[in-house]
Amino acid sequence: MKIAEAISVANDELVKSGSPSARLDAEVLLSHALKKSRPFLYLDRNQEIENAQYESFISYISRRSKGEPIAYITGEKEFWSLPVKVTRDVLIPRPETELVVEMALSMLPDRNGRFHMCDICTGSGNIPMAILHERPQSTAVVSDISSKAIMVAKENLARAQGRVTFLEGDLLGPAKEFAPFDLITANPPYISTRDAALISKEVAKFEPHEALFAGELGLDFIKRIVEDAPDLMNEGGALIIEIGFGQGEVVRSMLTRSRHLHEIEMVKDLAGIERVAKAVKCKN
Repeated sequence: MKIAEAISVANDELVKSGSPSARLDAEVLLSHALKKSRPFLYLDRNQEIENAQYESFISYISRRSKGEPIAYITGEKEFWSLPVKVTRDVLIPRPETELVVEMALSMLPDRNGRFHMCDICTGSGNIPMAILHERPQSTAVVSDISSKAIMVAKENLARAQGRVTFLEGDLLGPAKEFAPFDLITANPPYISTRDAALISKEVAKFEPHEALFAGELGLDFIKRIVEDAPDLMNEGGALIIEIGFGQGEVVRSMLTRSRHLHEIEMVKDLAGIERVAKAVKCKN
């Protein structure tokens, strides 16, 4: 079968399954099967596909038609213009999480500075991966409660070898012996269990629930991070946390009540939702 025909057949199949981006999905998955870029598909539309490649493509389309996210099928998701390996043991990096990276870099303006950071609930390791890419002299402690997530993070942070310490454990607990930090980042679980029925079917079926839900209000982990982080931060160090829809006011109040934190700022995403909370440790 030729490339153009394969895309057409796959597009029809994905439309039937209800994919909102059937044509794009078909092109991305065929590119993955052929190990070629998407522009190649347009330049060589009449090229015949080898049987083994076509069989792989059809298996990808079958998985996608059942709702499996593209990133889990290809095993990769772009974040901060970097390729991030993903498996079903970690969340798929979202564009809004790049706000955490942007805020972190604004707090560490010297590209060649030697900063020491900690990222908890690291998942794929996408946040420290991006920050260390932009701050090549810096070091990081990376932790997650999931050993499988840590394995994925190790692969993604391989280029920063020698600058990263990996820890398995609950939130900031394992990181205490490596403190103090100039920066603590976190994209913790923050979805309320009461809102479980509201998340998309794709997310509910395929992404790890332990990385999504955080108690009845969705604040269980954020509350603990705000309480524990100041003791592990240098004076003037920053705490940057991704938060969920409608949590801005409550998280702002948590940060304000801490006598160790000031310069509190909430950053909105493109949808106008307060998505990232930042606070700085006070000087004595």
